Amino acid sequence: MKQEGIEHIFLVPGSSIDPFVEHCPNNMTAVVAAYEGGVAFIADGYARARQGFGVCIGLGGPGVTNRVTAIAAALTNN
Repeated sequence: MKQEGIEHIFLVPGSSIDPFVEHCPNNMTAVVAAYEGGVAFIADGYARARQGFGVCIGLGGPGVTNRVTAIAAALTNN
């Protein structure tokens, strides 16, 4: 991610995500939100505004389902 110039990572906190946030490189800012779908839409908007990549991280299971709509929107609006 560092090589791609990623500066912000959008995520929902959780037991499997917290270690990543604790060791997030200094040049990256972790932006925490309360809903997985929200972080995916935020990452999509961020990517469009910067004309680059947007990164979102969330929990598995229902968290994946919550991100599906935003990921589909990101893929269809290219």
